[in-house]
Amino acid sequence: LFGLALNVSFSLLRLRNYHSKVELTRLAFQDSLTGLNNRRMFTQRAQQMHGAAHGGMLYFLMIDIDDFKIINDQQGHDAGDEVLVRTAAIIADKAQGHLCGRLGGEEFGIVYAGSREEARAFAGGLVEAVSQAFHATQFVSISVGVAELDRSKELSHSYRLADEALYLAKRQGKNRYVFAG
Repeated sequence: LFGLALNVSFSLLRLRNYHSKVELTRLAFQDSLTGLNNRRMFTQRAQQMHGAAHGGMLYFLMIDIDDFKIINDQQGHDAGDEVLVRTAAIIADKAQGHLCGRLGGEEFGIVYAGSREEARAFAGGLVEAVSQAFHATQFVSISVGVAELDRSKELSHSYRLADEALYLAKRQGKNRYVFAG
């Protein structure tokens, strides 16, 4: 009887240990606020996609919530968190089947698999979806920089191009997308 009790206790400890490992893994790779992939997981998967010898065209979309600091400063961090959560939900919904994640702060990323025209339509639809989702309560918009993932160069090259396109979108008035090049 004592041996059976020990066996049950050890089994329960192993089960609890397994669940703890699963939870720690989830926390290590998932953004705790939005539920999206965190930067670590996003970058890891983007590297795998970038390094694949086969596959179609890939585009990196760098997304930034416009004037997010003003939202936090004027409405408080709880309101800012709500904007992040709602924006992330829209991104996740629109990006079904495509890699997406929160890169940090108010920045998100998507690796879109498809043609240039499909990526263009996707980016435009994403900008529109965010502005429409917040239209009734407050004006929230995003700017998006899009760059082709060039498999002959380091992934950071495409990230830099998308970042430059993002800042061009902001200089052109925000609430829009710009393709690199």
